[in-house]
Amino acid sequence: MDKAGSDSAESNAQTPSGASAASSSADSGRSTATSQGFYPPSDPKVLRRSLILSGGASALGAIFFTVVQGTVFNFFLEDLSLKDRLPYFMSLWCIGGMGTLVGSWIQERWNCRKGLFLWCIGGSRVIWLAIGLIPWLYPDLSNKDAAFKWLSILTFAFYFIHALGATAWLSWMADLVPSHLQSSYWSLRQVGCAGAGVFARLGFGYLLEPYHNAHDMTGYALIFCIATVVGIVDSMLFLWVEHRRPQLRATRINIFSEFVRRLQGAPFRRLCFVYLLWSVSNSIMGPTCYYFMRDSIGMGVAEISVAEALSLTSFTVFSVLWAKYSDFHGLRGPLVVCILIQALCPLFYFFAGRHDDHFAALAMAIGSIGFCGINLFMWPLVIRYTKGKGAGREIGMAAFNVVLALANFAALNLTPVLYGALGRLLNTESQSTLVFLSVMV
Repeated sequence: MDKAGSDSAESNAQTPSGASAASSSADSGRSTATSQGFYPPSDPKVLRRSLILSGGASALGAIFFTVVQGTVFNFFLEDLSLKDRLPYFMSLWCIGGMGTLVGSWIQERWNCRKGLFLWCIGGSRVIWLAIGLIPWLYPDLSNKDAAFKWLSILTFAFYFIHALGATAWLSWMADLVPSHLQSSYWSLRQVGCAGAGVFARLGFGYLLEPYHNAHDMTGYALIFCIATVVGIVDSMLFLWVEHRRPQLRATRINIFSEFVRRLQGAPFRRLCFVYLLWSVSNSIMGPTCYYFMRDSIGMGVAEISVAEALSLTSFTVFSVLWAKYSDFHGLRGPLVVCILIQALCPLFYFFAGRHDDHFAALAMAIGSIGFCGINLFMWPLVIRYTKGKGAGREIGMAAFNVVLALANFAALNLTPVLYGALGRLLNTESQSTLVFLSVMV
């Protein structure tokens, strides 16, 4: 859309005639509306139902991701003799996120936001049924070389297909949640997700431990089947969430040009840069903390699950507090405070000796105080900085995700190289306690 068209759309969005103006321009094939301003306000009852359903669905999604991105998946790799490839598999999560750009192109071209979400988010989760059942039904495929191949393909396929619907979900929520409810909604949603994650981590951790100790893949098959069902139910609940379909623009956007244009905006670049540094740090810390807890402290499935549950409890409590604080102080000040708090948490790992589980749990709980605030402020900031009409918003969101995905992919693949370099520098093994603590610093 040219500048004049954008100004006209903004004007219509601020007047009662905005909705009719959009309808009229749709008839002439020129409407590009995705903003709330182009629609009359939602019926309060419908809006309330939609917000409750979307929040509840997100809590179920948190249970799903507790399995596929947490302790269960880490020990799954260990039982497949792929423990040393954890950074590699985490990098597949990131590079699969490139699908967000493809998803934004599909939305712009065919205007199928809701369908894209349901088929890609819901359908992709069936892949984890296969991941859980393959080593159980076909033990010959559990050897290291074979498992590395099929698990790499399926992991990347899941995250790429899932990413196709990611911007559809975010732009849908951006249009659904009124501006005066943004802070409350994202805070309560995060509380629900973290609360569900607490019980899921504890439950799945204790369920898995006897199977892991017996080297029995039945536990993974059971847990992945449960997670798949929960994940599909999560996406299906959105069938009853209000969706106001965007109008299809007559003139196609050049996705690459729009992508570059978004990144040329100085405020948006600064937002990407801050979250890029934070995300890269988390990417390096993720496998490092797991290796430290597993090898240096000697924590098992149950112990790590308890530490993660305590961390999520802290995450839950402070999600509410940070939301209240940001209502009075905006988002930038609290964001800086949260970054500083999270940066201090690795200090507690230095006091942890063999079987000192409590120091690891304390470090994770304090880190979650900062992490939850940074994560809480991220989506409102992305929505604010990508505010626009038509597919431009979705491409802006995709640009943010792509920048972080590429940076995280590089960081995770360089993490083993960093271990080796520090090991040679410190004259010790690449995966030793001294190396892990040096990386945390």
